[in-house]
Amino acid sequence: MEIVIAVVQMQNTNAYEFSGDGFEVLLVNEPCSSSRHEVRMQLPRYHVPSNSDPAETALSFVHYHCGKWPRRTFEVPLWDDNELTEQNKSSHIAPVQLSLYCIPLIENEDGFAKLTKIGHFEALSSVSKHCQVDANCFSVDTCHCILQLERWLHDRQCKDANFLARFFFLSAAKVRIRECAHNPAYEHDYSSLCHKYKILEIFQN
Repeated sequence: MEIVIAVVQMQNTNAYEFSGDGFEVLLVNEPCSSSRHEVRMQLPRYHVPSNSDPAETALSFVHYHCGKWPRRTFEVPLWDDNELTEQNKSSHIAPVQLSLYCIPLIENEDGFAKLTKIGHFEALSSVSKHCQVDANCFSVDTCHCILQLERWLHDRQCKDANFLARFFFLSAAKVRIRECAHNPAYEHDYSSLCHKYKILEIFQN
């Protein structure tokens, strides 16, 4: 199995309103999957051994380059139900072996600046437009992943007005064990850090 990693950086703090211009995505120079002699800007792509967790592999990518773990990662669907059904019915289409994992960051977030040493951040909306107008700018898989990523962020925010706030600002689960009064391991001294209050404070200040 192979995974594509989309490190997405939110440029502003208006997490209650989706805007393609408000996100940047990390692109790196890598050999094209269809030709090892051709180098294009792509989303990072890694092979995941059968006994490994793809989500952990995605998180480890950032940790390896920055020495710091990101808050979370989330698998973004690359195909809808109809496409998967057609693939399962057809013997001429290879089974899906590619997954997309999105890792959210905040602009200028401490500890993650080293990512710019392996690539650079481009506006998600700009990359998406290039993928639709001139697919040769990027690899086929990167174009497909970019379009699905943009649609996924938009759809999730439309369904839940708090999605982007939680996805980008909510502390990692391991941290929230000590910070949330709703957790059995809650410590009273950390009540002010309960994520329900923390997110509210971010957008009130």
